[in-house]
Amino acid sequence: MGAGYVGMALLDYLQSQPHEIFITTTSEERIESLKPYGQVVFLHPTEDNGLKELIDSCDGMVVLVAPKNSQSYAETYLSTAEKISSACKDRQKPFYLLYTSSTSVCEGSQSEWVNEQTPLIPQSENAKILLATEQVYLNCNAMACILRLGGIYGPNRELIDRARRFSGKQMPGTGNEPTNNIHLSDIVAAIAFCLDHSLKGIYHLVEDDHPIRKELYSNLCQLINLPSPVWNSSTSQTTKSYKVSNEKIKEEGFTFTKANSQ
Repeated sequence: MGAGYVGMALLDYLQSQPHEIFITTTSEERIESLKPYGQVVFLHPTEDNGLKELIDSCDGMVVLVAPKNSQSYAETYLSTAEKISSACKDRQKPFYLLYTSSTSVCEGSQSEWVNEQTPLIPQSENAKILLATEQVYLNCNAMACILRLGGIYGPNRELIDRARRFSGKQMPGTGNEPTNNIHLSDIVAAIAFCLDHSLKGIYHLVEDDHPIRKELYSNLCQLINLPSPVWNSSTSQTTKSYKVSNEKIKEEGFTFTKANSQ
């Protein structure tokens, strides 16, 4: 469900796997281009127009929905979760459900390190919505796995492109805040790993390295001969001064292959 940046990379990977694939999209104009990737492409099925039938015909679902803007979090994440939970309610056969959340649910943590057991008190409305969405999935009639993704980068979304956008700009914070990033290829590999091993519960998906923002983006700007960002400590974003631990999924046997140096 959802064929955006991560969804398309996952669909590419799944072409070599022995799965029957059903795809959903909210964009009618994308239906034709998605048809080569699966058996059937559905246009945004909801509880009223086929979601239950779709779920009943599948062994599992990977939910990769993303909002069009920050104002549509509740509709995109929480409402979708509630509809999926309702559609699963009377299901008799086992159903595997994987949902990609965000490490932004960890905002406001006062700990240097945050793991999956750290108590969370999200500050922003959108982070509260994401955390509520996780709870809906974890409490529904399915074997649910939540992957909390760090900042996503990869082809056409490289960190150096991010540095180019930040170059010379006033950035909030001291610049000493740790980064929590994850490469697209590791996201796809982790989703495949969870599917293959039927992992359930919450797992953090970030890289081992957590360079501070000032170091990461200044070094990248130097590589392309552009001025570094200017950090404005008067609006310090203390809510992001934490490192997200990835130890839990590594203990299950998953290996990260990408590094922040890319």
